[in-house]
Amino acid sequence: MAVSPSGATALPPRRALVFGTGFVGAYFVAAHAYRIGREALTNAVRHAEAHHAEVVLSVGDGRLHLVVADDGRGLPDRVRPGANGLRSMRNRAQALGGELRITRGEGGRGTVVAFHAPLGEAS
Repeated sequence: MAVSPSGATALPPRRALVFGTGFVGAYFVAAHAYRIGREALTNAVRHAEAHHAEVVLSVGDGRLHLVVADDGRGLPDRVRPGANGLRSMRNRAQALGGELRITRGEGGRGTVVAFHAPLGEAS
C-alpha cells in the first residue's frame, strides 16, 4: 500500500482507461462520476482492504460509464446502518437519471461499482 502526503493509505495505481469524447457539455455528470469513483476507491481502501483496483471510464451512446472494481474482501452480507458513502453514491446516480449497481466481484471476491448516466446535450 502507498501512503499519500497526508498520511492516508492509498491503493497503488494499477490501470486507468479513458475512451471517447463528449465531456464538454457534461461537466455536471462528470463531477458526480468523479465523486462516485472517489467514494468507491475510498471504500476499497478503508473497508475492503483491497490491494488493487481498476477504474474504467468511458463515453458511448450518449452515456457516461464508470466501473470501479477492487480485489478486497467484497460486500458484507448486511451493510451497516448509516453507510453514508453508499447512500451518497445512490443519490448522485438517481439525481442524474442514471443507474448504480454495487455487486460482489467474480467468485465473491472484491466489489464492483458500476455507474451509468446520460450525458445530456453537449455544448
